[in-house]
Amino acid sequence: MTAVLKKAAAFLHGRRRHSDLRTELARTRVEVAFLREIPEPPPDAPGALVPCMADWMYGLKTEAMFALALKLAGWRVTFIPPPAADGLAEEFLRAYGFADFRTWKEFEPGESDYREIVREAETLLEHAISFPALKQMTARGCWIGPQVLATIARRFLDTTFDPADPEVRAIIRSTVIKCLVTIRAAHQLFAACGPRLICVNEANYTYHAAIVDTAICEQIKVVQFIQPARDDAYYLWKLRPETRRQHPSTVSRETFEKVTARPWTPAQEQQVEAVLRDRYSGKWFLQQRNQTGTAAKAKEALVAELQLDPAKKIACVFSHVLWDANLFYGEDLFTDYGDWFVETVKAASRNEHVNWLIKYHPANTWKRARENVTTELAEDVLIRQHLGTLPEHVKILKPSCGISTQSIFESIDCGVTVRGTAGIELPCYGVPILTAGTGRYSGLGFSIDSQSCEEYLARLADLQNQPPLTPAQVRLARQHAYAAFCLRPWVMKSFRAAFQPPRYPGDPLDYNLHPAVASLPALRAAGDLAQFAAWATQDGPPDFLQEPEPESAV
Repeated sequence: MTAVLKKAAAFLHGRRRHSDLRTELARTRVEVAFLREIPEPPPDAPGALVPCMADWMYGLKTEAMFALALKLAGWRVTFIPPPAADGLAEEFLRAYGFADFRTWKEFEPGESDYREIVREAETLLEHAISFPALKQMTARGCWIGPQVLATIARRFLDTTFDPADPEVRAIIRSTVIKCLVTIRAAHQLFAACGPRLICVNEANYTYHAAIVDTAICEQIKVVQFIQPARDDAYYLWKLRPETRRQHPSTVSRETFEKVTARPWTPAQEQQVEAVLRDRYSGKWFLQQRNQTGTAAKAKEALVAELQLDPAKKIACVFSHVLWDANLFYGEDLFTDYGDWFVETVKAASRNEHVNWLIKYHPANTWKRARENVTTELAEDVLIRQHLGTLPEHVKILKPSCGISTQSIFESIDCGVTVRGTAGIELPCYGVPILTAGTGRYSGLGFSIDSQSCEEYLARLADLQNQPPLTPAQVRLARQHAYAAFCLRPWVMKSFRAAFQPPRYPGDPLDYNLHPAVASLPALRAAGDLAQFAAWATQDGPPDFLQEPEPESAV
């Protein structure tokens, strides 16, 4: 009976979702009618392609916003809806005034070409039996190994799958074939459209990674936008051979050197303090998702609640979402996040001189809820399989623990991560962070980076002797945080995001985007879209940067 009820509920939610989307489409047509007045660029105008991330209203509206910036700058924009999209995706984009669409069906391989692709896939898979070997797989100039593994990890919501298992092997084979089909289709699409620019939100996983890597191989400009943990802004990043494996929120070396070369002012210190406070104050819905049901606790209260030894230092391992985007950015000391998690918790268990907190990533909660996942947490599975019962000096902090992240920051003496955002924040308070891979901030002078698994594990074994950061390191960390959190975000002015908790599973209106202006003159006067277009279409550093106001030095 339960299965029948679940099926019935899913059917009703599906009908409600379709009805809500139709209602939203009608409302959107009225709301953005003035955008359809933007004249079409001439046929010989430079062309841009926007491969849609998914058949998702908020994503489509966001892609339309950035495409409008290019259109206003005189670019001809072509959209490619995702392969499985229904007609609603195109209808939403047409509401914004776009009329140029291509579909992947136009570029599907014929029977003989498909057989050739299958043979190529079989050849690639002959020696790719292990996880490391599969990770290094390349095809036609594209590094497809991480995309294949990450796609499968996301499907299983786990990193413990065996690439040699016959069932997993079949999925790997079909995923490699999909990569090769997309690479071939992308080459043909680019030949047909002749784009000079690709604009994407998602740049990884099987489908989009093949498009992005192929574009880079063909020396087509690629720009990426992702939303940070604030509701009104985006990070912008140019994908090039040297930046392809860097996170799009990265502060480039060029930018970091520029910021550290300038006088450091009291106003900048205040901005850093404010943004660090805002990240955990509930100001932003997107960040608040990670703090649901939490409360601030003084160190003494936290020590008492968790039954920690007050005579020992406190270290916190900030775990990543083990199955999400875990192979795309930087170089890892360990095979994957799952391997790192197991070895780190083992090391913590061996070092009794420290109070250890193992903090699961809070995004586990809302990401699993959005995908209707109810299985056991991957971290719990790994601990049960590889460690069993943990010693008393090691405490697990699950997303439901009720302790705010800010309270943990204020209570601990050291942090541990692979490349998480805690590595940007903790050093601002003088707390050292140990990393297990390269990333957005490694090598900049304020993180404790290891060159091997052995060096990393040796540092964990002696963590009780790790000193606090020096004032010079803290200043570097704060300058980096200023660049990352204050200068890097592109702030929306002509549009505004609206977020709310989902009313039912699959609610298409929990995330929405609306124009903040009502006319073309007002749109142009806002200036944010022109700012994006100028950055995206010109050469220069990979990271978008707001120029700070001139100030007097300390």
